[in-house]
Amino acid sequence: MARVSETVPKPVKFLTGRSVGAVLIAGLALYVWFAHQLPAYLATVAPETALMLNASDATALVELADEKLRRTDSATPGQVEKPELLKWSDIGRLALKPKSELPLAAGERQQITADLTRVLQSRPLSARGFEILGRLAELDGDRVRADIYMRAAVNRSAGSTDALVWLIRDATIREDADTALRYTDILLRKRPQTGDQLFPVLAYVAERSSGGPFPATEAQKKLIELLAGEPRWRANFFGGVVRHIHDARTPLVLMTALRETEAPATAQEINGYLNFLIQKRLYSFAYYVWLQFIDKEHLAEVGFLTNGSFDVQPSGAPFDWAIAGGSGVSIDTVERIDADGDRALYLEFGAGRAKFRGVSQITVLSAGRYKLSGRLQGELSGRRGMVWRMRCLPTNKVIAESPMFLAREPNWTPFEADIEVPAEDCSAQEVRLVLDARSASEELISGYVWYDALKIRRQDDEEQ
Repeated sequence: MARVSETVPKPVKFLTGRSVGAVLIAGLALYVWFAHQLPAYLATVAPETALMLNASDATALVELADEKLRRTDSATPGQVEKPELLKWSDIGRLALKPKSELPLAAGERQQITADLTRVLQSRPLSARGFEILGRLAELDGDRVRADIYMRAAVNRSAGSTDALVWLIRDATIREDADTALRYTDILLRKRPQTGDQLFPVLAYVAERSSGGPFPATEAQKKLIELLAGEPRWRANFFGGVVRHIHDARTPLVLMTALRETEAPATAQEINGYLNFLIQKRLYSFAYYVWLQFIDKEHLAEVGFLTNGSFDVQPSGAPFDWAIAGGSGVSIDTVERIDADGDRALYLEFGAGRAKFRGVSQITVLSAGRYKLSGRLQGELSGRRGMVWRMRCLPTNKVIAESPMFLAREPNWTPFEADIEVPAEDCSAQEVRLVLDARSASEELISGYVWYDALKIRRQDDEEQ
């Protein structure tokens, strides 16, 4: 009879030993995961379950406290009034109104506070823990303690959004411009998308120049220092802040001050401000602002019409040429073929339908009689041609129109149009080159045209 040991193949004995070892290792790994990874996972997704496994789990205690606050806030909306920063005129009076019933019972708030206090003893760098303690202190009506906790949260993490918003609101209530600006800058740098909510705070601070709770010079100096540092939120600042100002001069004050720094207002920022003023129909003031930022060498060239020779690249400002472009047409200011160094406006239409949105400029002419003149050459064919038209703002009443050009003019040919600016409802005007089409079929045009030497002169002066 064969011995028992000889009936079991040796390779089988070897594999069986490896399998047992693998099972033991897998079991140990699973134990380690359950002992360490599972509680950590549950602490973030199911904090109550995690606390059943470990009643002192710091992460679970913080998560549960935050969850309870958010759960009660959503279950009982309006229990605690949270003023919106968007209402900038109310910023100086923001306050939490006490309610007869709070989202969490006093005993539960005390228990959460005690739990988080223990957590912070072992995790003193937990910004979120301090932030939640601040929210609880606020519910208790203790704004001093809330301020301490919120500052502690931000000192540990500049990404503590709730704490930053609280500190900004509190600083504004206390009329502390320095603190409001400092925390607003931090939050905007971390979360530029919060600009819509925070630009009202900056607008409120900026407008202290005309009096109010903040010391005028100090508040504006601090804001200008921030802007001069070119933070990434500055790109949207002027466009956002103009929606919340009471005094249209406020951006001008800031831009004028920035001119003395290494980061003056950009053409885009200035043009955005000018467009805002025009939308508000503050035409004369917009023109005054524009004059403040023109290069000295170009200031002497400013007349009733700006850059009529097209020798200077249009800036896109409302009181300079705005070239809207379109489809089926190429538009640019280019060097003239027949005159070295001189430039002109050049339009070229392809064969087919053109959607031409125009070349325009805003003027601020006082009531009286004027004449628009210029020169052109080119060759256009179609049903309707090109016209220079002038209308009043904001009524859109047409007050001048040049003869239509739809012909072949190989040489420079003068044209002109009489203008009569009425005394009423015409505080500004728009000069615009248009394709005078009245229907889709009349948009069929081909050819090219040059324009140069445009000017506006006053006829009343010539008659005297």
